[in-house]
Amino acid sequence: MKVIINPSQLAFPHVTVPPSKSLAHRAVICAALAKGVSRIDNIDYSVDIKATLTAMEVLGAKVFYGENYVLIEGINSIKQTHELHINCQESGSTLRFLIPVFSLCGQKVTFIGKGRLMQRPQSVYEQLFENAHSPLKRMEHQLVVDGPFQPGEIH
Repeated sequence: MKVIINPSQLAFPHVTVPPSKSLAHRAVICAALAKGVSRIDNIDYSVDIKATLTAMEVLGAKVFYGENYVLIEGINSIKQTHELHINCQESGSTLRFLIPVFSLCGQKVTFIGKGRLMQRPQSVYEQLFENAHSPLKRMEHQLVVDGPFQPGEIH
């Protein structure tokens, strides 16, 4: 395929790309784990993205919700002193992205969700945690990580 792109003749040659839920999950998590304040523009506050933002607040990030942007002040430490409950709503991305992040907290983390979220396959994590001798329990309506993920070689 060949494409020719000619210079724009527009007065304001800026293009706003539609928001990507997939990239927004990742950007929110990275911002929460980074030092300082991060700004994510052109964010769509879908239920899934709100679930990830709320989870990052539980982890200790400070979140300011703008009209079409979000400011996130990163956490000081991933170690937590209290039991954590994370409501993933129906977001498979929130659950799958946050299992490894929250497994580093060092204590019990309970993930809950709506609909059929907890019935979705999680065999990759079940195998990883089993191989690393780290506790991960799946129940009908929740998934529990109890203690830190053990360091080592992971395949």
